[in-house]
Amino acid sequence: MLGKWILWALLVIVVLLLFRLQGKARQVPEAKPKRAAPPAAGADAMEAAEPMLVCAYCGVHFPQSEAVYGHVMTTAGPPVFCSTAHWRAATTQDRSSS
Repeated sequence: MLGKWILWALLVIVVLLLFRLQGKARQVPEAKPKRAAPPAAGADAMEAAEPMLVCAYCGVHFPQSEAVYGHVMTTAGPPVFCSTAHWRAATTQDRSSS
């Protein structure tokens, strides 16, 4: 008698699992969000690239378009700074040490 109950319980579990699997198969897959296209390789990417400079005061690397140039010429050209605050700090430091 106990064997029949176990058999019926297993049969019910199998039927429920089959219904559940069929339900998942029928569902329409959700649209995945599209990712942005990676940057193009080659000439276009090279044209878009901007030279990086190093701040003479703090050593941080930054794009050339954000550069603040110093007025004092050195053998390597005018010093380059990442901000006007660092340009002022460097020029104030030069004046106080003279």
